[in-house]
Amino acid sequence: MSTEDTDCSVDRESGTQTAVYLETAPLLCHVYRLVSGDEADPTHETLEVSSEVIRGGTRWALPSSAFDGLWDSLVYDSSVKRDLLKYSESALIFSDYEVSQHVIAWNRVIFLHGPPGTGKTSLCRALAHKLSIRLSHRFTSAALIEINTVNLMSKWFSESARLVSQMFSSIFEYVEDSNHLVFLLVDEVESLTSVRKSVASACEPSDALRVVNAVLTHLDQLKHCPNVLVMATSNVSGIVDPAFLDRADIRAYIGPPSAVAIYSIYASCLNELIRVGLIERQKSGLLNYRVLSALQFVESSVTAPSLAVWRLAQRSVGLNGRALRKLPLLAHAFHMDSKYRPIQAPLQAKQRVTNNDDSENVSPQRTSASGSERNSSSAVPFLVFVEALQRAVNRRFSDQQLITEYMGDSKSV
Repeated sequence: MSTEDTDCSVDRESGTQTAVYLETAPLLCHVYRLVSGDEADPTHETLEVSSEVIRGGTRWALPSSAFDGLWDSLVYDSSVKRDLLKYSESALIFSDYEVSQHVIAWNRVIFLHGPPGTGKTSLCRALAHKLSIRLSHRFTSAALIEINTVNLMSKWFSESARLVSQMFSSIFEYVEDSNHLVFLLVDEVESLTSVRKSVASACEPSDALRVVNAVLTHLDQLKHCPNVLVMATSNVSGIVDPAFLDRADIRAYIGPPSAVAIYSIYASCLNELIRVGLIERQKSGLLNYRVLSALQFVESSVTAPSLAVWRLAQRSVGLNGRALRKLPLLAHAFHMDSKYRPIQAPLQAKQRVTNNDDSENVSPQRTSASGSERNSSSAVPFLVFVEALQRAVNRRFSDQQLITEYMGDSKSV
C-alpha cells in the first residue's frame, strides 16, 4: 500500500522539511501488486544492423519490485520530487481532458541535468514507478523503456539515424494502447542531441544532424500520444541542442547534496545497518535534523549519536549521493578492526523478519526479539562505525585529490 507523502526534500539553508498537517491533509491510499519473479526481469528491445543484433533499449513492467523503495531513498535539497509528481499528473490530466495543444503548449518532456552521481537516472526510474501506482485507476498497465544511447551511437555511427527511428517505431507500438502508460527514459541524452552547430565539423556531420533531427521529429510525434511521459538526463547540458531543451516542459538541475541532505542520507544508511543488526541500536536513536536544530545542537546523551553523524555530514560536503551510499560498505571493509567484522551473519539474524518501514531520518523501531536474539559480539558500536565512516570519507577526498592532480599534470604535458 502506498500513501500520498510525496515530499522528501530538505531546505538547504534551514534544514527544515515541508510540514504535513494530518488533520487537514487529504489521505489517499493506493493498493497495488508489485511485478515480481520472472515478470520483473527486464526485456530487451533489439535492433538489427549490418547483420548484427544490438540492444536498443530495456523495458521494465511497472510497478516493479526492482524499484520498490527507491523513491523514499532519494534525498534532495529542493522540492524536485514533489514538483515532478505534480507536473506529471497535471500533464496527463490535460491530455485526458483533450486540452488543445494549439492553445496551451506542453510536450510531457522532463529534462534533468547535473554532475554525475547525483541521482538523476534513479529519480526518473523512481518517478515512473511512483506514477504507475498513483495512476493505476487510469491505466491498466505501465512500463518503463530505457533507450540505450551508447549502442545507438557506437560503431554503427553511419546508421545511427536509422537505428533511432527503429527504436522509436517499437516505442510507438507500445503506446498504441491508450490504457497502457509508457515512460520513456533517455539517459545521457547528449549522445543523441548534441548541438547541431558543433557536429557540423565532425567526421560524420550529415549523420549526426540526421540523428538530432530524428529525435526531435519523434518527440513531436509522441506529443500527440496522451499516455507517454518522456524523461531525459544529461551530465553535460551545455552541449544539448537548444531545440531539444526548448521541448522540455521542466528543466531541473540536480546538484550534490548539502550537509543537511547528507545527514539524511547517512541516517538512512545507519538505520538500515541497525535494523539488520550490524550496528548496535541506540537508546535515543538518530534524531530528525529539525529536532536536532531545535535542540540547538547541544551535546547530551540523547543528541550525542546524532551530533556525531551531523559533524560527519558537514565534513562530507562535496561528495555526491552515489559516493555517499557506497561509504558504509567501504568503512566496514577497510576502516574497522577485524573483531567487528563477522564472517557470516548470525543464524538468528537470518531468521529474523521485520516489517519496519522507517524513513531516512527516523530511528528503527525496537522489536522484542532484537535485543536477545542478536549476537552482540557481531554488532559494531555506533560511534565506532561513525569513526570508520569518517576515515572512509577522508580516503575518498584523498583519492579525488590525487585524480585531480593527475588530470592537471596530464593536461600540462
